[in-house]
Amino acid sequence: MPPFFLYTAQVVKQLASAQGLLGYSVLARPFSKRFWTLSAWEDEAALRAFVEHPPHVRVMAALTPHMNKTKFVRWMVKGSQLPLRWDDALRRFSVALSSTIKVFLMANVARPCVRKEPGQHSFRPSNPFR
Repeated sequence: MPPFFLYTAQVVKQLASAQGLLGYSVLARPFSKRFWTLSAWEDEAALRAFVEHPPHVRVMAALTPHMNKTKFVRWMVKGSQLPLRWDDALRRFSVALSSTIKVFLMANVARPCVRKEPGQHSFRPSNPFR
């Protein structure tokens, strides 16, 4: 488990400078070895740029052999619906699992809630979701 926390610190550092990130949160249940991430991005290109570059791409390659099958859920939200809520995200995840669709827990934002300068987040990444 300790390598997971080292990897998390590396990815959090990457998130701090990720273009197009509106916010993120991690929900961890370490004793049951269950972890979720919830993030909001301006668009698909911003998410893809983050996922496909180090350290995220390297961390996922290292963790994949130790993980069960990953599930993903995506949905669109308006900027006025930020910050995202974990109760809503987990409900969407549960519904998606029951429909046996491969899903990704992530939210794309239809419109940013505020204009921001490059590299500046519209809400604090340390606790962007309720």
